[in-house]
Amino acid sequence: CKIYVPKGTTAAYQAATGWKSFKNIVEEIPYYSISSSSNTGGTVTISNSSVKEGGSVTFTISPSQGYKITSATLNGKDVTSGIINNTYTIPTVTENATLTVVFATIPQYGMNVTYNAGGKVFVNDSIVVSGNNAFVAENTSVTFKIEPEVNFAIEKVLLNNLDITAQLQNNKYTLTSVSANQSLNVSFVRTHYNLTVNANAGGSISLNEQAISSTVKVEANKPLTLNIKPDQGYYITSATLNNNDIT
Repeated sequence: CKIYVPKGTTAAYQAATGWKSFKNIVEEIPYYSISSSSNTGGTVTISNSSVKEGGSVTFTISPSQGYKITSATLNGKDVTSGIINNTYTIPTVTENATLTVVFATIPQYGMNVTYNAGGKVFVNDSIVVSGNNAFVAENTSVTFKIEPEVNFAIEKVLLNNLDITAQLQNNKYTLTSVSANQSLNVSFVRTHYNLTVNANAGGSISLNEQAISSTVKVEANKPLTLNIKPDQGYYITSATLNNNDIT
């Protein structure tokens, strides 16, 4: 005959009147209760709520959108560093256990962008109007993309008042992990203007000895000389620049 007794009580049963005659006393392996608790901001699930002594149990911790795990304690002991890929495992259960998890909102940092006329600035592929903020979650990356308009170029880029113009790659700059508000200022500069020429028959117009008859690009802030040459038997009757008579 075999008698099963609670763990640690074999000696007491062997000495007790009425029980000591039993020679086959077996201690039962106890089961322990496993539980969890958390605040608002996520959920904790348990692989098994009742585990035999010596078994293992895994907690899966799932923060809600916009939340992160800030701490975890097991029976009052901090085990935050033991969380791997949002899971925590007790490899060998030896007692009742409660995992308590604290969630907190993930901080959002403002990417303030300012720039003059002549282009656009994107934050993580979304255009940001000059003077406005784009918000980025803590510890995530952010990429600023600077897009000059036609006839414009990037003159200077300041990040938190530091010149990063030379660090741009394909007109982009990336911060791999954001941990504070950022301020980006971009200066665009005009490089060219469009020069449109309209003339009736009877002559030709040239720029730098090249005849032109429609629209050409000319460098900004540089002297411009046009040569107007009437054909044989013709003369210039009028000339206007941006509707201003320059004849």
